[in-house]
Amino acid sequence: MDRREPRLQGDADRKQNLINWLRETFGTARGSTARMLEVALSTARPEIVIRYRDQLRTNMEQVQQQIVDAKEAARLDAATREQTLTKLTGNQRTVNAKIAEIETLIADLTAVRHAG
Repeated sequence: MDRREPRLQGDADRKQNLINWLRETFGTARGSTARMLEVALSTARPEIVIRYRDQLRTNMEQVQQQIVDAKEAARLDAATREQTLTKLTGNQRTVNAKIAEIETLIADLTAVRHAG
């Protein structure tokens, strides 16, 4: 039995050494990965900001163009409304004049009928 005890102790030492090596390796890998991610983020961040600003600029230009288009459409609608109003006002005058003419004729006919 004395022979096996040193061997068992050696196995336990090797196992502990392996566990320690694995912990150190994982720690190193974790730190290295964190540094690589930080470098990647530091490198990508300016590009992301530039693209985001470009996208904002493009969106703002599109919105400004939509505002200009809406104002132009409103102006055209106002011009069309004004033309329609002018036309309808003219038609109203014509109709009122015809009504007055007809009322005059009715009055004349009524006077002739009562006179005769």
